[in-house]
Amino acid sequence: MPTTISRSSEGATWDASKQHQYLAQAQQDALRFHFLLDASGSMEPYAEALRKAYNQYLRYLQRQQLRYAVCDTRCFGSTLQAATAQPLLDAQALRPETYSATYGGTTLYDALGTVLTTAETIGQHLLMVYTDGQDNESRAYTASKVQEVLTTLQDTGDWLAVFLGAFDEALTVAQACGFRPGNVLVFPNEKLPQAFHQFREAMQRYLDASPAQRKQLQQGGIF
Repeated sequence: MPTTISRSSEGATWDASKQHQYLAQAQQDALRFHFLLDASGSMEPYAEALRKAYNQYLRYLQRQQLRYAVCDTRCFGSTLQAATAQPLLDAQALRPETYSATYGGTTLYDALGTVLTTAETIGQHLLMVYTDGQDNESRAYTASKVQEVLTTLQDTGDWLAVFLGAFDEALTVAQACGFRPGNVLVFPNEKLPQAFHQFREAMQRYLDASPAQRKQLQQGGIF
């Protein structure tokens, strides 16, 4: 069940070292952000826009002074980058060296399945996936397998799963994977900055909500 999201009251003195200390003492209270970013070849024309939009969103989160926040940002295409979970204030902005659309095809189901089944079981989780196309290379997972895992996790009340899809069939694909319709945002790639802005506004409502209100948002949708 959702618990209160803890923020630091230390203002300008709040820094990464203090966040490390808090996390070491209370892993069960961690707020874990999982970002899955499509880096398949079709994203090449929009790579710079995605880096900019993500970096602005990361800075926004880091200003929230979330006491126990952890960030794991992974790119996927034909393969999935290794996990990089770290305290939110240690998370780095995307650069051309860390995000470029050179990963071939789209293993959306495998990426989702891997993240969902290997995540820590304690704490609260916020998953956001961004993709501009349907799966075309997954081998280990199907949409139905992902749906089974994601539905189970969402039913615990500890997971919010958001799907940002820059293609016409995004809602259908997201629902087939178990995402709740109200947590799916469909838009053209040209509107990527606006989509991230809308996501940020929705996330602000979620972070400010009471535990009971957050459960309603998880089920009914943040958009």
